[in-house]
Amino acid sequence: MPNGRSLRAVLLLSILLCAAALPAARAAAQASQRCFAETGLCIAGRMRTFWEQNGGLAVFGLPISEQRAEQVEGRSLQVQWFERNRLELHPENPRPYDVLLGRLGADRLAQQGRDWFQFARGAERPGCRYFAETGQSVCGDILAAWRAHGLELDGRRGTSEAESLALFGLPLSPAQAETIGGAEYTVQWFERARFELHPENAPPYNVLLGLLGHEVSAEVCGPPVPPGPGMWVSRAELARLPMAGPAWSQLKAAADGKLGKPEIADQDSNHDVRTLAVALAYARTGEPGYRAKAAGAVLAAIGTEQGDRTLALGRNLIAYIIAADLIDLKGYDPAGEQRFREWLAGVRYANLDGRTLISTHEKRPNNWGAHAGASRIAADIYLGDRDDLERAAQVLRGWLGDRAAYAAFEYDGDLSWQADPANPVGVNPAGATRDGHRIDGAIPDDMRRGGEFRWPPKRTNYPWGALEGALAQAELLARAGYDPWSWSDRALLRAAEFLYETDREVGGWWAEGDDEWMPWVINHAYGASFPQALPARPGKNLGWSDWVYGCR
Repeated sequence: MPNGRSLRAVLLLSILLCAAALPAARAAAQASQRCFAETGLCIAGRMRTFWEQNGGLAVFGLPISEQRAEQVEGRSLQVQWFERNRLELHPENPRPYDVLLGRLGADRLAQQGRDWFQFARGAERPGCRYFAETGQSVCGDILAAWRAHGLELDGRRGTSEAESLALFGLPLSPAQAETIGGAEYTVQWFERARFELHPENAPPYNVLLGLLGHEVSAEVCGPPVPPGPGMWVSRAELARLPMAGPAWSQLKAAADGKLGKPEIADQDSNHDVRTLAVALAYARTGEPGYRAKAAGAVLAAIGTEQGDRTLALGRNLIAYIIAADLIDLKGYDPAGEQRFREWLAGVRYANLDGRTLISTHEKRPNNWGAHAGASRIAADIYLGDRDDLERAAQVLRGWLGDRAAYAAFEYDGDLSWQADPANPVGVNPAGATRDGHRIDGAIPDDMRRGGEFRWPPKRTNYPWGALEGALAQAELLARAGYDPWSWSDRALLRAAEFLYETDREVGGWWAEGDDEWMPWVINHAYGASFPQALPARPGKNLGWSDWVYGCR
């Protein structure tokens, strides 16, 4: 039996041997990688061998992502993005089919809203290769480039047509002029590539493959993440959103542009929603300039509420509060944030034309009250005022139809749109009808702005104004731990359905203009599929939902 000294010697020798082995193992792992200084990324294992054996830089380009798990057609796969394509590992397949290519040509056309079935088709032409499957011909320099590369399938020298087809896929379009990167080129789309003629280059570089990996991945959503600590959305949630496409482009243009004059008292001011765009741009990119711009805009709004009604305050305050949360104003400017916080605590009780933000929320059962409630709730969450937040939640619950939760609203005169005029509510109950017409989900106190009940109803946009505030209230409360989307038989979904069905029946009732942002919120909350504009104009109090909720 070994004594204590010999046992310690054995243990020490084992530790030294393991320590010596670690650098060797690390070196072996590094040796299996091929890294690129241009992007700071590496390829390894099967991805590397496939890349090197099937065209390398000319065909696939540089890596632009690490190898990672992504959802592809409903499956979780290990993928790696390159400038010109996406490689997918399919270990269940025998080689060489254990690595497959993304159909990025078809994917990019779909992103652009272009149906390749609509491209003009032709007949066979001399000197060209005709593909009956798609009705397209490949000719000249593009045909030569197509035939010059392919996936290695048979181990023989040269490239067979089957190997070219496996790499690039079928042609989807004729050769045609298109603008790429601000310049016009003759291009031809294939399932997995876009061939571009560059006559300014000497052969073989006169035909290049488009950077579809860059273009498609920029508009691809990252994997879903659970809700983070943000009062509306967290930086972690925003990190998965694409920085390309019409929604991002619209947001970034607003963030980069002039914000205008901060004036909360102007109910039509857009300074607040543009400030929110800047804050979202910072939260996504981390660029310090956006943070400074948003902070300056938030602080500049302090005190500008004087001189108008609580409608303007209700519309314009919420975006500044969310912006302050997104940029962590306290961490950026502690003194400025303290000034903002003190003002915010008091502005809820500021008397504007005989009303306060809180009294407007609790008395007005219409768009005024809904907007006031949204800004009230945002302020409560930012300040950590749980008591007033609970009160505000009960007010919304009552407006949605639960009179046991709250019923102290003041209804003016015309109750003809109410399902039960003796017990009026903000949103009519499920199943409500009048004179044979469905009024389930109607917002009575705003429908009356178009006149007394009649069918078809006279067009008025006020119901969308009420939804604008109510949806903002619901989203903030949901993030704070409440379940407003289910209250009163999913009242907010029913309100949207009423407007949608009325639009289908008589026309002119669906979201347009600065109401376009709301269907994105409703679809996100309920998994619904109401029509959505893209890009969607931001609203009177919030916006940019086509980007924030663009990934499901």
